[in-house]
Amino acid sequence: MLEAPAALQAARRSLAQGDAAAARRACRRILRRFPDEAGAWHLLGVIEQRGGDPHAAMECLRRAAEAADTTALYVLSYAELCLRSRDRCAALALTRRALALDPGLALAWFSLGVQLCDAREYAEAQRSLERALELSPGLWQARAQLATLQGRLGHIEEAEARFQALLREEAHQGEAIGHYAAFLQQIGRHAEAAMHLERAVERSPQVLDHHLRAADLELQRGRAEAALRRIESIEARWSDDPALLASKATVLRLLDRHQEAAALCRGALERGCRSADLERAYAQALHLGGADEEALAALDRAAQVQPARALAEKAVLLGQLGRLSEARSLFDQALSLEPALVDAWYDRANAKTFAPDDPDVPAMERLLESASYRERMLLHFALGKAYIEGGASDPAFVHWHEGNRLKRALLDYDVQADAQALRSIATAHFEPAPARRGGGARASQVPVFVVGMPRCGSSLLEQIVASHPQAHGGGEQLRLRDLFAQSSQRAAPQDDERTAEAALRILARRSPRAARVVDKDLMNFKYLALIQRIFPNARIIHCRRDPLDTCFSAYTKLFVGELPFTYDLRELGAYYRGYDALMARWRSVLPPRNLLEVHYETLVSRPVETTRQILDFLALPWNEACVRFFETQRSVDTASLAQVRRPIYRSSVGRSAALLAHLRPLAEALGGAGRPP
Repeated sequence: MLEAPAALQAARRSLAQGDAAAARRACRRILRRFPDEAGAWHLLGVIEQRGGDPHAAMECLRRAAEAADTTALYVLSYAELCLRSRDRCAALALTRRALALDPGLALAWFSLGVQLCDAREYAEAQRSLERALELSPGLWQARAQLATLQGRLGHIEEAEARFQALLREEAHQGEAIGHYAAFLQQIGRHAEAAMHLERAVERSPQVLDHHLRAADLELQRGRAEAALRRIESIEARWSDDPALLASKATVLRLLDRHQEAAALCRGALERGCRSADLERAYAQALHLGGADEEALAALDRAAQVQPARALAEKAVLLGQLGRLSEARSLFDQALSLEPALVDAWYDRANAKTFAPDDPDVPAMERLLESASYRERMLLHFALGKAYIEGGASDPAFVHWHEGNRLKRALLDYDVQADAQALRSIATAHFEPAPARRGGGARASQVPVFVVGMPRCGSSLLEQIVASHPQAHGGGEQLRLRDLFAQSSQRAAPQDDERTAEAALRILARRSPRAARVVDKDLMNFKYLALIQRIFPNARIIHCRRDPLDTCFSAYTKLFVGELPFTYDLRELGAYYRGYDALMARWRSVLPPRNLLEVHYETLVSRPVETTRQILDFLALPWNEACVRFFETQRSVDTASLAQVRRPIYRSSVGRSAALLAHLRPLAEALGGAGRPP
């Protein structure tokens, strides 16, 4: 057999000629004779990576990096693979080791600069990138990263100029265009970002990051179905890539297809696709399926690689489970590890109550100076909450107005079209279906639909009902809304039994034996005629609250779901008027057995009496647990997760009246909507 160097050269020639199988065999022969040959391990890792086996590639590149005769380039290759699997700490340490082996390696300086940018170590990042260009003036990737860095620092014009100069010289480079698209997305120019991503995909279809960024951009613009289509169009090519699998699982979860998301992650992990992002996506899907202990375990596994992010997400989950002190402790740990982790600051803000002069406030204000578009949006909402709870309404509204402006700019939304659609529903002919007796899905009394406007007090109402031993709080069942939307397009009711069966299967996913299951998808108020036709015995609870209080509270929240009317005060008021008119129509035509109206103000002022009324309406016997709802252990995934753990309080009633100077556009748009005649 040839000695190792000559055999390795032969293997490289085979790979260059397109014969990966011959190159793989050659590497294996070398390693049987020389088990620690770094070059053979490295080449074999490259072969496995090209062949679509990232796990084998990771092991081979690790062996190459740890071999006694390793080189800076081999160590850097392993660092890059660690970075791709989101093991940032390992990647950074390996990159510094590569530079210790060869301080003149321009690629290592470039990689270090990129990683330091992500860690917000901007001064050292800039020095590293400039050093890379000194060593290799033609390294356009370093120029692109320097332009991105200027954008991060708020020097938008300089960043734009750098990118334009780069693209004039590297117009054929799809990856350069992709860098520019990422910059545009970061500063909020999403339409332009989408256009340039299409160009990047066209020129460099082999770059997975372009496709995943395009899907992420669709998500940011509220287009989850479009994001899923993008991912599904490329998944055959990257079937076992952890980043793609995690992205798909996230989109499926947001579409309320969490069982599919969990199965996707579980299968990938069982095949050996190890990735912190995949574990985190798995945890989110498991949580929605009610497997919270498994979800916490998945986050613990993710924390071994991504400690700060995984700990922050575990803190969110613990908060949803009512374990608030543990959640706050984990947020502190996460931020001590990664002080610039904006998602953790935002989630912690939602899990705590701020006092005047809270030290979190100046810390978040400083982060605004170097935050991306999305991060600024999160920070503005968090700071609005912090200032108002600290007694400073003026700066609170400065931040809320800016946060809402940033979110609204992402949305393609026409409130007038939405209002017209609500008017069309309100004027359509409706004939209530008679009560249904006997068997069959349509006769079921299991479904309970809670409807209203966001922030109307529905989470409290659901918590009260879910505290009854015969009832279950199902949260927002978005798949039911999809089912109703599809059924509403069919004029004839022949398929109503089949639709009812499908709806009951969805409701029974997490509590198959409950006598009543609550669907708290508030937007179902648009489908009450259809719901009453499909389920003539269903109970519908309309949760109402003072309109100004309701809309003000909605304006202060950054919602996960698609509620595009909540990010502009006048649009919020216009939408509320349409909703109020439609609910007035339902009050006039729905039978009393189907519809109960609960006023939030009455619920908090007379909780026992109102709870009795709710349970009587649901045909459930009285149970003391319902008035001690704050002791009920269940997951609450809404912005009210902390409030429902407390006894009844009245401090939010009439709160908006003192803030009228900030809410004048909303008050004008509301007119007299929602108020008693």
